Amino acid sequence: MSEFLMKLPPHQHGKYVMKHTIFILAAAMLPAVCFSFYYYGYRILFAYLLTMSVCALTEWTYDSIKYRKDYLHRFLEFKGSITAAFIVMTLPPILPYYIYVVAALIASLIGKELFGGFGRNVYNPAITGRIAVLVGYSSYMSTFYLPTSNIFENGLFNITTVPIDAVSMATTLTAAKETVAVGGTLPVLMTETWLPSFLGFIPGAAGEVSTLALLIGGAVILITRIGAWRIPFACLTTFLVLATVFWYFNQGYILDPITQVLSGGIVLGALFMATDFVTSPLYSKGQIIFGIGCGALTVLIRIFSSYPEGIGFSILLMNSLVPLIDRYTKPRSFGG
Repeated sequence: MSEFLMKLPPHQHGKYVMKHTIFILAAAMLPAVCFSFYYYGYRILFAYLLTMSVCALTEWTYDSIKYRKDYLHRFLEFKGSITAAFIVMTLPPILPYYIYVVAALIASLIGKELFGGFGRNVYNPAITGRIAVLVGYSSYMSTFYLPTSNIFENGLFNITTVPIDAVSMATTLTAAKETVAVGGTLPVLMTETWLPSFLGFIPGAAGEVSTLALLIGGAVILITRIGAWRIPFACLTTFLVLATVFWYFNQGYILDPITQVLSGGIVLGALFMATDFVTSPLYSKGQIIFGIGCGALTVLIRIFSSYPEGIGFSILLMNSLVPLIDRYTKPRSFGG
């Protein structure tokens, strides 16, 4: 009588193992991380190191207690480093250090470990931590600084609360919201902001301001295929189309679509967050639906809510729909 060997899925494997995927993601994030390091000095480097340490230590401690084993190898795999880096990238560059710790703890424990650990989480852990501190520390999360000099002029080891040469400013999206709220009007096209926004010399979150750096990193993700190209394509296309429609009929009260794309976290979210292979759909049709939902919700939140940004909320909302999307977009098996 023949014997059958039963194995758990997945039965088909890609060319990358997990450590290779983490290495590629780290390489893709490097341009934006290096830009934030150059722009804000060693203080932001300390924030990265602190957040990575908290994420790694939290995951190692939780796994060791839960399984009653010393999972030192999980600590050394640095799987939490990607989550930690994304947390810092999505936060204002000048924050009290304990806020980074709170975001890292929430991302690691609530966003990841309570769902079963790496690969089983339903929601993007970094966005979960970011939204939590946005609600809990709104005053800090709405304060941004624009350095008027770079790391070499600010001093290499400046890790004070505010860089030596910095000016507190509102982001482009926040300034537009405030202008319209007091009865003012906006320029039809803000062409003077396009180049600074593309290069990254504007106030904003540490890793989202330089669209150029994000596009370089996003190209690495798409070329290596560790992220589905359909998601950012559908997200950005939907965002551009809807933003253009709303702007066309409300010129003077809504930012032009180019400024909206270059400002805020839509590029970071579309290329890096929405393409998270754990929390995004498995199938092609589902990925397109997921991307369309992220782009559409971001436009609606930006225009009709009190929040100037919406990509984080939209990704979390679409994360909750991924099981349903996968269920109804799963390809029919041959003969089924």
